Amino acid sequence: MSKISYDLLEEQELLLGMVSEVIAQDSYDAKEWNRLGDLISSTCSDSDIAFEASLNTFSQLIRKLLIERGKTIEKTFYRSPSSTENRFLPSGSPLDHAYERSIPALEVEKKLKKRLEQIVGWETESIATSSAMGALHLVLSTLCHILRPTSNRPLRLVSAGKYFETSKLLDFFDNELFSTLEVDSIRELGLMDKESVPDILLLEPIVYGHSLSVLNLEDLINSWKQLGCCPRYIIIDTTLSGPGWNTRFFLELLSNINGNPILIEYRSGLKLDQSGLEIANLGIIDIFSIKSSTIQKLDAVSLGKTLRALRGILGLGLRASDLASLDAPFLLSPKWSKIHAARVFRNNKLVAEELGKCTGLVSSVSHPSTAEAKGNAPFVIISLENESLQYHGYLLAALREEIYSTNLQVVHGSSFGFRNTRFESIVPNNSDDVGIFKIAAGAVLGPSLATLLHIMRKLSKGGIEGIRKNYPQIKPLQLP
Repeated sequence: MSKISYDLLEEQELLLGMVSEVIAQDSYDAKEWNRLGDLISSTCSDSDIAFEASLNTFSQLIRKLLIERGKTIEKTFYRSPSSTENRFLPSGSPLDHAYERSIPALEVEKKLKKRLEQIVGWETESIATSSAMGALHLVLSTLCHILRPTSNRPLRLVSAGKYFETSKLLDFFDNELFSTLEVDSIRELGLMDKESVPDILLLEPIVYGHSLSVLNLEDLINSWKQLGCCPRYIIIDTTLSGPGWNTRFFLELLSNINGNPILIEYRSGLKLDQSGLEIANLGIIDIFSIKSSTIQKLDAVSLGKTLRALRGILGLGLRASDLASLDAPFLLSPKWSKIHAARVFRNNKLVAEELGKCTGLVSSVSHPSTAEAKGNAPFVIISLENESLQYHGYLLAALREEIYSTNLQVVHGSSFGFRNTRFESIVPNNSDDVGIFKIAAGAVLGPSLATLLHIMRKLSKGGIEGIRKNYPQIKPLQLP
């Protein structure tokens, strides 16, 4: 049996496992889930291509049934529901709220809290929000509220990340009471003296830039040890690392630093934590504080209470329909999230290895697995011999021609972490004629991914002139 055939059988088992866990809830929609389970278990094919297509259809049906759970809640109750009616999630858990914008996410947060390893000496808390950027906005606003900066003593934040939306959000916060500084290299953080240590440090373990560089945690911690202090609040965006981020290791390093630092991790829970099904927008905040900390309002539980209060005021929580759609045992489960993330990381490492051998149109690839400090990421950045938008437009048009004519389970679309593979060209700055090409391999190692790699090798070898010659019928896609 080929590696691809084996992985497709594994995908079938995983889909059946998801469905089986939902069936065990014995909810009002159990009949539909039982029917779907029978379809998945009875499906087989002599063709890997046909088998992969069937499995993709089944994953879409799982998603559809979960989304329908949310629609049922929306159709049944008002945003401000009657206090005389009992409302329940599909699992049977009560759903109690007066206004939807301030609805508590009790069941989701129970799941999130279970993900956290119990680490000796640290107190933990988990909060669910409507998005990762909403989570960061909530954290920064809460710290401003608690720490009460003044013009004589403004809050100072240093960011070593590269995610463009994070940069834009920091611009909104930057003022005389809240100073924000973005640095280009993690090395700059290790060279700070005590007077320049910020109140808040914002990091990305895998830097969301063109190089996808890896944060060297031990070097950073060692520089703080030499200084004898560290930032009071360390905020880490773990979106690209997902369940693969080693919180325990970082906390063990932090335990030996003076100053009782508080670690706040946040990330998008939309992809890697939802088995690539993209059920509901979700931001995840995890807070870690040293149990011996006696400073009022500056422990994990107190911060969690303040964050939830502001979440309700700003309407940055989940909707009732989101809570119902996410109310399936495998969603946000540590076991299922780790399985999905591991498969996504494996396949993106494969893409980086294979396309790293290319010449011609593909000049180089960037992925943490190729760096000296090894890491994982859910996509691969591919540098072209010419990064002009016209070159990107020709490559995208040729890929679409090839993929859609062969009915591959590959999508031209944004983001990452799905079950199937995606590709896109990003335009970081609309005023520049420069693009970034990205392949986000999904969890399934099937014939579609293998064929995409073959197509990329063929297109790269011929270069842009080869594309123009071999695809005279296409026009370059117009990018913003």
